[in-house]
Amino acid sequence: MEFQQSSEANPTGRPRVLVVDDDLVHQKLMKLVSDHLAIDVEVASTSNDALEILATESFDIILMDWRMPVTDGLTCTLKIRELQDAQGKRIPIIAVTAHALTGDRERCLAAGMDDYLAKPFTLEQLQEKIKEWQKQTDPNQLKVSE
Repeated sequence: MEFQQSSEANPTGRPRVLVVDDDLVHQKLMKLVSDHLAIDVEVASTSNDALEILATESFDIILMDWRMPVTDGLTCTLKIRELQDAQGKRIPIIAVTAHALTGDRERCLAAGMDDYLAKPFTLEQLQEKIKEWQKQTDPNQLKVSE
């Protein structure tokens, strides 16, 4: 299955990023640094909020926290992948979590996430992850020169 870039018109031309995190401080931080990272951020406080937003909006990347109330990020990712499999599309999901124990990265990948970034991280590390996945979803950036 191919990764797909958001088909929704985005006047800024920047990647649309859905941040799924219940921590108000992390939500505000992501909104504050969005200009520095050259991204447009939408926030979902719960997994249910994320699923509702994804039902009506398109995103280029999802940043998913692991520990959230009611439904955790791993379960949310499984639900997102089921929805996307039915739709025939796939949005890269990057785990952004304080879980940094042996095997945690593998658990995230096994749940359907595409990458993993342990907290705390630098803005440069996050920006590099976003750029890396944006290149994989943007067909204009995948051209290989001969």
